[in-house]
Amino acid sequence: MVTYKTTVNIKEKSPEEVFNWWMNLNHDRYTNWHKEHLFRNWQIKDNKKNKLGAKVKFGEKINGYIIKFNGKISALKPNELIQFKHAFFPVTVYFIIKPADNGCSFYYELNIGFNGLFGKFFDLIIYRFFPKDKFGKSLIQHVHEENTSIP
Repeated sequence: MVTYKTTVNIKEKSPEEVFNWWMNLNHDRYTNWHKEHLFRNWQIKDNKKNKLGAKVKFGEKINGYIIKFNGKISALKPNELIQFKHAFFPVTVYFIIKPADNGCSFYYELNIGFNGLFGKFFDLIIYRFFPKDKFGKSLIQHVHEENTSIP
């Protein structure tokens, strides 16, 4: 399994403020928030906004790599946890938000693929399209930039 993870210290924002920012994004706020948010399609659908099972769709272009996500909120704990699972591919994204001095701590984790022998083969395919050094560093930088610029 390919995993990218990082922790961002978000100053002067409470876990509740960060959680609410993420749960109340719309396509205009999303694309205006960060220069790599090029696709005007951040959506939380099904009248389940802020709820488990809500469908989520977004797209980004991170250092030339186009990322499209179409899935749902698969775990949710207000002000602490948001988990997204892709609808078609073995991709899971975790946000864990905790109180910290003068703000909060935002843990980000992206998992792509499977465990075991098949997972190791699948990892090679993932790294072919998303090289660990180039894509991984760009993704981590992107996560830090966007989460330290939450208005």
